[in-house]
Formats: sequence, C-alpha cells, structure tokens
Amino acid sequence: MELIQLVFERDVCINSIQRMADCIDNEAEFRVRSRELNNIKKQFQSIQGKIEKHTAKKGEFNQEDHLAIRDKFDNLYYLVQIALDNLKINIRKNSAHVATPLCHGLPSRLKLPTISLPTFRGDVTEWNAFYDLFKSLVHDNEDLSDVQRFRYLLLSLRDEPLNLIKSFPATDSNYQNALTVLINRYQNKRIIATKHFDKIFDAEPVNDKNLKQSLKSIINICHENLTALDSLDFPVQQWSFPLLNILLRKIPSSIRRRFELSLKTPSEVPPVSELLDFLEKELAALEVMSAAKDSAPLATTSGNLRQPATAARMVGGSAHSSSSQRIVSSTPPTFTRTHFNSKINNNSYTKPPAHSVSFHNSTKSNSKRPCYFCNESHTLNNCESFHNLDLKDRKSFIKENKVCSNCLFKNHDTDSCTSRYNCRICSQRHHTKLHETNDNPTHNLVAEISRFSKNTLNSSTVLLTTALINIKPINSNSQSNVIRALIDQGSQATLITESCVQRLGLQRFRTSTSATVTGIGDKDNQPRGYVICEITPYNKSEPKLYIEALILNKITSYVPTIPSTFETIPHLQNLPLADPELRSSRPIELLLGSDYTDRILLHNIVKGPLGTPVAINSIFGFLFNGRIHLIQSASHQRFSRCRMLVLINWICKSKSFGKVNLCLNPALTKEEVLCESIYQHTYSRDSTGKYTCLFHSKKMHLTW
Repeated sequence: MELIQLVFERDVCINSIQRMADCIDNEAEFRVRSRELNNIKKQFQSIQGKIEKHTAKKGEFNQEDHLAIRDKFDNLYYLVQIALDNLKINIRKNSAHVATPLCHGLPSRLKLPTISLPTFRGDVTEWNAFYDLFKSLVHDNEDLSDVQRFRYLLLSLRDEPLNLIKSFPATDSNYQNALTVLINRYQNKRIIATKHFDKIFDAEPVNDKNLKQSLKSIINICHENLTALDSLDFPVQQWSFPLLNILLRKIPSSIRRRFELSLKTPSEVPPVSELLDFLEKELAALEVMSAAKDSAPLATTSGNLRQPATAARMVGGSAHSSSSQRIVSSTPPTFTRTHFNSKINNNSYTKPPAHSVSFHNSTKSNSKRPCYFCNESHTLNNCESFHNLDLKDRKSFIKENKVCSNCLFKNHDTDSCTSRYNCRICSQRHHTKLHETNDNPTHNLVAEISRFSKNTLNSSTVLLTTALINIKPINSNSQSNVIRALIDQGSQATLITESCVQRLGLQRFRTSTSATVTGIGDKDNQPRGYVICEITPYNKSEPKLYIEALILNKITSYVPTIPSTFETIPHLQNLPLADPELRSSRPIELLLGSDYTDRILLHNIVKGPLGTPVAINSIFGFLFNGRIHLIQSASHQRFSRCRMLVLINWICKSKSFGKVNLCLNPALTKEEVLCESIYQHTYSRDSTGKYTCLFHSKKMHLTW
C-alpha cells in the first residue's frame, strides 16, 4: 500500500513538470508554474529514493526502469530550466532597452536569429571551431551553473566524444573534469596539423572530365586547410616550395603549362598563393564559359523557316530532297551553328543557303553521364551488362564504386537519396535490380497467391486518419516545415522517422537501453533516440502541442488512395480538411499515438451511409477514417499484388509459418459447383449497376 502511494506521488511530480513544459510559450502561466520547479525536483528525488529502497528490499528492483524514469524527469527539468533562464535573460535585455534611449530607430529592434549549439563528432580538425563557439555561448556565460554547462556539453557531443564523458555524473564538480578529458584528447596541435596537411596531400587530382568541379574542390581544400594551419601559428608562408610541388602534380599539364607561362621570373620559386590565385582565375573562366554556353541564343540566318518535320529529317547530319535523292554540290557544305541544348528546337530551324547541306547536331547522347559499369552512353539502370551479372556481383559493384543502392547514381548515399521510388517487389529502400529473392518452394506459393489476389480483388480501400501539420524544433525561431502525420489511437507511443529528424535538424536525446517498439507479429524495433518538438495545425500558429517522439527508420508505407468521386460524398462536403493534400504521395513521417490523441481529437463526428468514411473533428481539422469504394483499375491491381507479395514474404520468414493455414484453391462440393454454374449462366446487370440472378432451391430440378 505504501509503494502504491509513493508511485502516485511520483507521477504527480512528473505530471506537474510536464505541464510546465507544455506551457512554455504562455509566458504568464509559465512564470507562475515555474515557481515550484525546485520544490518539485526535491520532492521527486525524495520519493524516487524511497521507491528504490522499497523495491530493493522486496527483491523487485529494476535498475533500467528506475534510470529511465529519472532520465525522463531530468529531461523535462532541464527543458523547463533552460526556458526559465532564457526568460530571465530576455527580461534583463528588455529592461536594458527601456533604460537606454533608442538612437538608431527601427534597426535597434531587429531580432537576430538564435545561434544553435555546435556539434562535435570527434574530428580533430573541427575541435578548435567547436570549442571556441561552445566557450563563447556556454562556458563563459555567467548566468549558467556548472551542471547546466555540463548538460549543454553532453547535448553538443556525438559518437566517440560523448562516450568519453557520458559516464560522469551530471554535477558541478564533474563539468571541469569532463571538459579537461576532451581537451586532453582533441586539443593536440600536432595531430590537428597532421590531419590538415594530410587533407592537402591526399586531395584528388584535377580531372579533365569534370574539370570545373574538381578544380573548385582542390581550391577549397587548400584554402580551408592552409588557413587552419596558419591559425595554429605554423609558418605556412615559408612552405611555398613543398606545397607548390604537391599541387602542381595534381593539376593537368595544360593548366600547369599556362601557369608556367604566366610567371614573370620562372627561375624563382613563386609563393603558393600565386598558384591558387591562378587556379581561381581558371575556375572563374570555366564558370563564365559554362554560363555563356547555357544562355547563348540560337544563331539564325536569313531565309524562311522550314516546317518542323523537315528539320526533324535533317537531324543526324543527313539531308534528303523531295525525291529522296542525295544532294551533291561542288561547294563545301555549310554548317549552321546552333545552340547545343539537350533537345533540338524544331520550331527554330534556319534555312541554309542554296547549294549547301545543313547539319544539326544534338548533344543529347553526349550530355548523359556515362554508365558506371561499361562507360557507354546510358545509365547504370539501363545497362544490359550490369543486368546480366549475378545479384552478388551487382551488390559488390555498387558497394565498391560508392553508388547509391536506391537510384543507382553516385555523389550521395542511400540514406540521403531524394528519389521517391523504392523496390517494386518489397517496397524497401533499394533498387529493384538489387532485390534479393529466396530460392525456395515458397516462390510458387507467392506466385499463386499473386494470381489469386488479382481475381478476388476487393474494389475498396480504407482511409487512415492523416493530417498535414507544421513541425519545428522546440524553443526555436526557425521556420516550420510541413509533414504528413498519422493519428493512431492504437499506438502506445509517438514515432517519427529518421529522415525527418535529419532533414529538420531536430535535437536527438538518448533513450533507455531497454526501450523497444513492438509492432505486428511482436517484431521489435530499437528506437534511435527521441526528439522533443513543437507541432501546430497546417497553416496555423495555434494551438501548439509539444511532443516527445521515438525515432525509427520507417513508420509505414501507407499512402492514401482517393477515388475521383470522393469530393461528391454529401456528408464530407464543406468540411475543413486536416489533410488537404489527400491525393499527394507525401509519405507519413510522424505517428501521433494514444499518449496525445486526447489533446488532438474533439467530440464532433460526422457519419454517412454504409460504405463511406466518417469525419472526426480534431485540432487539425476533420480526419477521415473508414472504408471507401474505388473504381477498379489496373494500377490498383498491381498495388494489391505488390502488397500481397510483401505480406507473404513476411509470413514465410516468420517462425510461425507452419501455423498459417493458406487455402488458395478450396475444394467445392457438388452443390457449390451447381450454384456457381447457375450464377454464371443466369446473372445480369441493369443500368443502375445492380446484379440479378436466378434464386435456386433444392426442390427445383434443373439441368445445367
């Protein structure tokens, strides 16, 4: 009984501080509630200590559960404390502005954007920039205590640096100890200088095929790392000879020749800055030439314009007269200069002079990137040689050449791929050519179910309660982003996708090691931390909702399927929609679970006839939920088969496959065969779409 009372009092403390966090934007309410912040913290620590002692005595102590509860309370406490400190700072600034006369008018009231905390992941070349900014924003801030500075330090670190100090208890005395550990590890002048010099030494040589981009890259690398070495008090100006020889070996002979010819005294060693200035001029010339090439107008000569069909026949460097005979002339052919574009402008063809042949060149095939596998003028996706490889060899080639496994292009990885297409077989984030199939007897089962699903396709779909919302980091002045959210009362947790967190730059917090998300079939997913963010209805600033969301790689592949007759459903007309872009393919990136639905859903529900969705009122607008009839189409059939394949692949991989009873071709009795035959021979359909057939009883003696 005593333990139940203690747990209740602890939940009251957590609920009180949660309400403080929820009203951060309401300054008046927040100031009143935050007066009890320290008292609530003392009460929580006292009560939690008693609970831990009580459970330890009974042998029911679970360290992970207690640490998770303390982490949740600490995160809320520091969130409220930070907001309270910011409020005090703003009050002092406003007081100073009132006391000081405004001499410059309107510009003095300009609000600058908030400087976010720097992030350090262990690259020693980034340590000095990180430490200087952290020292300015946090370490030298007299309004912060050491325990607050320690908390900010933990939030700024990732990967190896975080692992170095995360075992330190968050106390005033440990802040300086943790900072000293980081300084001793990363503030090593020799290692930092070596890293910067290696970046120059290991820079990729300038490539003639991609001259502009590779030249820009080596210039940026030199400027960035030489500036860093100079800031470390190294005599960079005295290193001209070794640096010059390193860089000259990385540029093409044609550029090197022009540089040597530009030297006034070739016998003297020029400073490395002179070479960099020369490369800057080369780059500027390339960019000007590229811009002129893209914007050059089509050259024309006098004469009448020919018909587009004639121009089309001239493409490819051959011309035909009306009698299909070859044109022969004693004078050399005249080449009409055209703008090299990816497509021929058939409406701007210029008539060539008499006794001449006009050639129109198209660079469409040359403008394509060469195939990464065979260097022919097609993409890797269309390469037959690559397609003929075994799956293992294809995957090996993709990995070795750093090609995106989703779109089969370079210069990015799969996680940052912007293509909206996935595998057409399993809908996973890889290309269909890289789909791995299981060569086992279940393939025939999958094919049979695919065929069966086509014949028994249901011409309806189910709408889920989706909404467009604005989302942004908490306590941030950044602009909100619009995403699609799914309101799911059947989920105990609120979830957000990893890609959304990275795209919006949301601050990530560490979860308890025991935290798992269990889905269909008791499949567990380990969350990648959690975020705290602010959401509001689409195109509105109120009401605001502060949420905690666990981070998963993917939530769902559901995309609404809306029939063309949806807008004509009577009871759904003139309702403010929570998701005004129902027909768009925007993915679901946030799932709002039952922990927030009580604040989202309102009381009004609009129902219609059977077979139509209901409209549920919410703070985002009306949410649609329920079954809706579709017009059966080929595209919908393909989607259904794909969904069925995914389902069966999942069943085949599950441990309980032997318990699944799949009846694909059920045996029919003689009576059922007779009924089927009667229906096939007697059914008809009227103008309203209704079906009629003969009603047969056992007493009737009919022969079919």
